[in-house]
Amino acid sequence: MPVPLLAGKPAVYLVHAEHGGGAWFPDDPAALNYHLARGWEPAEPPVEVDEFAAADPQVSPESPAPKKTSKAAKSAETKGVTGG
Repeated sequence: MPVPLLAGKPAVYLVHAEHGGGAWFPDDPAALNYHLARGWEPAEPPVEVDEFAAADPQVSPESPAPKKTSKAAKSAETKGVTGG
């Protein structure tokens, strides 16, 4: 995973010792010291997983385009009317 930029600077991934949450913070000594003093610790960032691709690599993430129907056909469908 590439290191993201925050405020034009490389970011550092930190996790909180108490609640376990993780977040990216600017790699700035003042910002880093601020968060370290509040229970955040440097850690390896989580591996990014594309859950959609992992579920079925044969399926495309794009959904099919909706079929076009006329207003008369939609009206007939909602009223239970069939042609003929």
